[in-house]
Amino acid sequence: MQLDGKGWRSHYDEIGGRFDPLDRRLMHEHLLLIDLMESDDDLDCGVIEAETIPPRAYRIVFRNLPTFVNIQPDQSPVLASEHVMELHLPVGYPIDAPVCYMVSAAWHPNIQHETGPYQGRICGNTEGFGSFFSLDDLVLRVRSMLRYETYHAEMRFPYPEDEHVARWVREVAEPMGWVKAGRGISLPIEWPQGWQSMLKTENRMKVRVHS
Repeated sequence: MQLDGKGWRSHYDEIGGRFDPLDRRLMHEHLLLIDLMESDDDLDCGVIEAETIPPRAYRIVFRNLPTFVNIQPDQSPVLASEHVMELHLPVGYPIDAPVCYMVSAAWHPNIQHETGPYQGRICGNTEGFGSFFSLDDLVLRVRSMLRYETYHAEMRFPYPEDEHVARWVREVAEPMGWVKAGRGISLPIEWPQGWQSMLKTENRMKVRVHS
């Protein structure tokens, strides 16, 4: 079922009184997402078709958000401005955290970039990530991650989701001044003067470039 915000509110006014407590919680979370999307032109939310109403799966689009999606052989980052995330609510939600993963490419230490069954998986590096967040707060948290305002790249608990990306952040992006936790990405991306001496590793670090 695909409705606009007004349509969903009307639908819930009609059937919401028959919901059990869990479905009322899911309805409330859906309405919070609708409110967020209507208040922010750079966010869009669609329901992934399912038999259950309220929905348990969403596709979120982040627009006008320049961030890293890969790196070049010379270790400089590739940027894009539009990104897609899927958000799935497990049977045990809200006790169990939502499952969040990027559908589009993302180059972030707490998002799995490596091709495979876990590609795109988002790790919040917080115990119970998502369990104590409303869905609108969760979307805003992921946007902060994509902006590099929030990231964990050190090899200590709770550990990065993708060590290749984390190593690039530690040994290239941070020394170059391209990222800093709490500040985000510094644009434009440029190699500073004397950049070779800023790298911590011998013979210039080379992170494997993912396809």
